[in-house]
Amino acid sequence: MAFLHRLYPAQISHRISFLVLVMLILSLFSIWSKNDSSSLDGEHTVSVEYTVAMKRFSNHEDAPWLKDNKQFELIQNSNFNLKSKPFAWLKISNVDGALSPSSRVLINIKRNNIFTPIKLYHFDGTLWQQRSFVSIDNSYKDLVAVMPSSIESPVVYVQLSGRYLRGNVQLLNDSELIRQSKTDSIIDGVYFGILALFIFFNLIIYKVFNRVSHLSYSLLLTVTFIWIASGQGWISFFNEQLTTVPVFTPNSLGILFSFAIALFSRQFLQMKVINPKINKVLYYNQLLAIAFWFLYIVTYQSLPHFIFQLGYVLCSINTLVILLGSILGAIAGIYRGRNNAKLYLLAMIVLISVAISMSLSASGLVNISFSWRTFQLASVLEVIILSIGFVVEHYQKHRELEEIEHKIKDLESELKTYKIDTNSLKSNISDNLVDSQLIPVLAKVLPILPHLLWVKADGNYCVASYKNENSTDEQFIDCNLQLLLDSIGDEKLLRCHKSYLVNLSQPYQLTRRTSADYDLVIGEHRVPIGRKYLSMVRKAFKSSEQY
Repeated sequence: MAFLHRLYPAQISHRISFLVLVMLILSLFSIWSKNDSSSLDGEHTVSVEYTVAMKRFSNHEDAPWLKDNKQFELIQNSNFNLKSKPFAWLKISNVDGALSPSSRVLINIKRNNIFTPIKLYHFDGTLWQQRSFVSIDNSYKDLVAVMPSSIESPVVYVQLSGRYLRGNVQLLNDSELIRQSKTDSIIDGVYFGILALFIFFNLIIYKVFNRVSHLSYSLLLTVTFIWIASGQGWISFFNEQLTTVPVFTPNSLGILFSFAIALFSRQFLQMKVINPKINKVLYYNQLLAIAFWFLYIVTYQSLPHFIFQLGYVLCSINTLVILLGSILGAIAGIYRGRNNAKLYLLAMIVLISVAISMSLSASGLVNISFSWRTFQLASVLEVIILSIGFVVEHYQKHRELEEIEHKIKDLESELKTYKIDTNSLKSNISDNLVDSQLIPVLAKVLPILPHLLWVKADGNYCVASYKNENSTDEQFIDCNLQLLLDSIGDEKLLRCHKSYLVNLSQPYQLTRRTSADYDLVIGEHRVPIGRKYLSMVRKAFKSSEQY
């Protein structure tokens, strides 16, 4: 165990961390930039120059319509998107008029998860001839058709169908297709290997150090792993039937990704301590994401189109709220002096930029070339940034604990006298981000803690009331109620009202004051109970309740 702790060094330099980050980012960019055979880069990989134009339709149009019609719009980088139209034709034109080169030319189409038939048409001078596209693998996302060897004009057409079908078309030869497949497989193997390694590493840290944020990060990485594997068709490579299971569809996994982001943001940034309001927003949107996911699974492919679109919009809004909440939480963390929040903010900026690009690309509002390869790169950058964030967090926690231990040593004799658990006190102060400068203030509370009755808020300060033989005295404390509760812990103190804490070891009686209001009574003293705290008070003083 001690050996594993040493493997997680606390004294790592921030400058070295950022240098490693920059080097890894530059390396990754160089690897991805060399993948010029990627289908969605929009680069032409054969010597034949060509252009691609598109015409979308609300109704089906047969091939004879194509002969004399010139109402096609040129598309950039050969990326097509049918948007809300159910039908479209692509027009592939050879610029130099030599669409039939000596070597065999293939038309390669990579598309999203809308698996409708795609067909190739050309006119031989007498009749329209048709060819079907075939899948390179069993994912049905990567399609290919052989260019006709002899045609009347240097133009061929591709018939598309399916709302929101989008993808990319390119011309290449056999050797280039093989090289592209090999390159894509190598990059995917490296990517999924990196993700699997980080998932395993974070699970080990969770098991050894009991850090819940590492467990939620493992969940986030796992969902990302399966989401991208599904989007790229790797799920069908292992089991073709899984593509029909709603849980493994990209839409389903995208909703789960939103849930995982909300959970991780709350834990990594300690939102419950840093900003309870943002924590609640993320929590409720996290539950909403699960509700959307469950409804999607139950109603998979059974809803009318406009209902499905409404659900898509609501899920997008939910995801946007989660991302914005995470960004605001990171800003709040930076304001509280948390160094890991700076890196988290950077990771969220990367993620939200990709999410906006992804949404705009899917809706067709702007002509942005977005691919799963882009999302892969963004997720690797995010993994690197957040991993350094974990190191920075650990380094900061280590320094804070050292400072807390140093100050607690001065109170060691008092802590033993009043039977205060030193480790529990350190844990409370560290986990709740209490400033170690307040430890001397806590020293005023420790002598009266066994006799403490209640603590009442007084602006940004508070006043402790305690038994002193036959009377009740007061002690001014130079901190607010929440800091006092965070430091001493809820196993000794209970918040019963926004302005009151009570000592759980005292024999209070829970008494009804009106039909809806209650008090905690001890002797001649009454402490009011706020309605939002009543259920917690009842659990704590259940045996003493009087009506």
